[in-house]
Amino acid sequence: GNLDKVQEKARIIAVNLTHLQQSNLCNHAFGMQIADGNDFFPNGNGLTNDGRKVTQGLFDRAVCVDLKHMSYKSRKDLMSEIDAKKFKNVQPLICSHAGFTGTSFKNWAGSIQMVKNVKGSVYLEITKSLHSKNLGRRPGFPAFNASTINLFDEEIAWIVKNDGVIGISLDRRILGYIDLHDERPTGINSNSDVLVDKEFFSAEEWNALGIKKSQIGNTIDSDDILTSSELSECTEASITARNEFFSDHILNHLKHYFQVCKDHGISIAKAQKQITIGSDFDGLINPFANISTVQKMSDLKTYIRMNLLYFLKDLKDSKKWCSELNVDVFVEDLFYNNGYRFIKSRF
Repeated sequence: GNLDKVQEKARIIAVNLTHLQQSNLCNHAFGMQIADGNDFFPNGNGLTNDGRKVTQGLFDRAVCVDLKHMSYKSRKDLMSEIDAKKFKNVQPLICSHAGFTGTSFKNWAGSIQMVKNVKGSVYLEITKSLHSKNLGRRPGFPAFNASTINLFDEEIAWIVKNDGVIGISLDRRILGYIDLHDERPTGINSNSDVLVDKEFFSAEEWNALGIKKSQIGNTIDSDDILTSSELSECTEASITARNEFFSDHILNHLKHYFQVCKDHGISIAKAQKQITIGSDFDGLINPFANISTVQKMSDLKTYIRMNLLYFLKDLKDSKKWCSELNVDVFVEDLFYNNGYRFIKSRF
């Protein structure tokens, strides 16, 4: 009823089922890194029946569900049930201000270095792979944030195949950057040199994921993970080098997006129309120093236009397909056309 009243005055494009605290519609992904307290720890398990009813109500009104802040299990429940035809009048799913884990869910547990019960929740520390087999330059190659507030490869492909849109966040934490001055960048072990992404799960949802103990940490390679000493080399040489390293986190996300699409049989032509900038500048974010406000968008646009193709050509996998991408056309799509086109299609 309330949504219908709002719709009389303004067209609603998409709705989030949850945010940074528990919702009765679905479990949320841990995201509040700057507050200490159980209020922000997930305690549910996936999509609830109330969430299913609300989702159907949104679909019936041609409103999209925004996956951002939903837990991985909640997102998986929704996608699986859409695939199983359990919803009618299905609308595209979007993720309005996303980052990527840089891996598939089936391989994700291999990067986890710690699983620990803390305050009734399950605490994880996840190492940050530099994907060295792809021959990225080092030092200077960015890592992803592998916590599950970000999208796995399977989810990226699902959203694109089903005509949704992904907006790239400009929060440095979501994009994978950990600052050495952040709280406990190496996790519980302050004497470690290994940088980690930290996450809390509800015990119920963690158990529901079915991850075996033998999978935990079985792909960690000490030569492939980001350390505080290597991060220092990336950020302390010069301001120019530091800013390039910061901006390359966005290039890395764009590259990964296209690579996932190619690997899942999605053409570059289709993929380049379904990604946009979803900065989250209107939210509680921690941006890179050189991309601190919307006033820096023109600088970022220029950086991507000038450097994306070189970034793709330098890597073992993307150099095989990078000639299929017209960077000049793509940059205009990324910063304006794709978002505009999608919103117009909802009216």
